[in-house]
Amino acid sequence: MAGGKLVLPLGSEPAVLVYHRLLYLQSKAHLPKMVAFRDWLFEQLGESFKKLRASAKRKG
Repeated sequence: MAGGKLVLPLGSEPAVLVYHRLLYLQSKAHLPKMVAFRDWLFEQLGESFKKLRASAKRKG
């Protein structure tokens, strides 16, 4: 900072926060198509999270 430059204190890539929200009527939560979609979505998010963690370990 003394040199007047902006630097990233924790490395060359800033942290990225990702949020997801699934909204649906509680009265529809038990429908098979809702359950299937919710389960599929959470599985996909879990796989994405695993890939992100593996990538971070390789870089770190």
